[in-house]
Amino acid sequence: MRMKTHKDERGSAVIVVMALLVIVLIYLAANVRTLSHLTRDLRLIERQQTNRLAAISAKTNSVPMFQIRSNTTSQVFLHPSDPNSRPPTPAS
Repeated sequence: MRMKTHKDERGSAVIVVMALLVIVLIYLAANVRTLSHLTRDLRLIERQQTNRLAAISAKTNSVPMFQIRSNTTSQVFLHPSDPNSRPPTPAS
């Protein structure tokens, strides 16, 4: 009778180890799925930021709106919102 108890204990240990293994695999699958979703979201955010920065770059690196030439010097005026643009000086 004593041998039967040890076999039952060994069988129980195998079942417990298999149950723990299943729990770990479920946890791993959930983490892989979450990582996949985070990667997709990160790519979306990166694409949105790239588009936003490209639009800002297009505004700041754009061709001047107009060019005023006088007999003495030529002046180039940028976009009105540009803090570096200067108002035209009267020609003498």
